[in-house]
Amino acid sequence: MFEYGITVNCSQVAPLAWTRAAETMPWNSAQIYLESNGIMQLPNASLANVNISFSLSLETNLIRTVSADDFADVPKLTTLDMSYNKLERLNSLIFSKLSRLQSLDMSGNMLSSFQGRPFAYLENLIELNIARNLLTTEALRSDIFIPLRRLESLSLDGNRLTTLPSELLGAFMNTKFV
Repeated sequence: MFEYGITVNCSQVAPLAWTRAAETMPWNSAQIYLESNGIMQLPNASLANVNISFSLSLETNLIRTVSADDFADVPKLTTLDMSYNKLERLNSLIFSKLSRLQSLDMSGNMLSSFQGRPFAYLENLIELNIARNLLTTEALRSDIFIPLRRLESLSLDGNRLTTLPSELLGAFMNTKFV
């Protein structure tokens, strides 16, 4: 999945240290780990010089909001892990710059709603994990996952779902629900 590149691990370091490391991120970084750093905002501009397909893990931080601008400079991102942050909602343009994204993990946040269709631009997404959030049956409109034609795995466990819309199930004949 990744072009030849290096792994950069700046997990569990002081905020100033990971900020400095992110500012000088090597262009050939294939896997970037910024886990458990107390990050409150995405370090978007600092990842602009990475110009190969790469994976980014922001797991277990304090990120509350994310916008499409946060991902404007990382179009080659293929795997994004934002699990166990403080996200409450996703807006419709949040992933509009990430057409190459194949795996997205948003589990363990506080997601309770989606504004519009936040997954509309993720036509290459294969795996989506939105488990262990605060999603209700009402939050999962029947059209929310329509663009995800290549989706093979959808994790919804640990939410507040009582049922799934029948249209949702019918749209994903090849998808494994977890």
